[in-house]
Amino acid sequence: MVRPTVENIVSVLKSILLSRPPTLLMLGENELQDTASLRQQLGFDSIAFLEYLMDVEERLCLNLDYERLTIDTIDTIAAFSAFIYESGGGQP
Repeated sequence: MVRPTVENIVSVLKSILLSRPPTLLMLGENELQDTASLRQQLGFDSIAFLEYLMDVEERLCLNLDYERLTIDTIDTIAAFSAFIYESGGGQP
């Protein structure tokens, strides 16, 4: 199996975020920046983050290391995709 690139992971993360209920995310794909703060700019709360993490695990077929996760690690697409890639990736 080929390890996904960071760009593949970014694409999957964006797809997950764009499929969220419109009350949480009302952006188009071109408006969703890799550096946007999910907390500050998109209004994610703890429940939204948990749902997002579960969706990511399911879509990428991986188990996240929750002991290594921090809010800074998952707050932006750029940071989270780098964390996933450095942790061994997943499969989109």
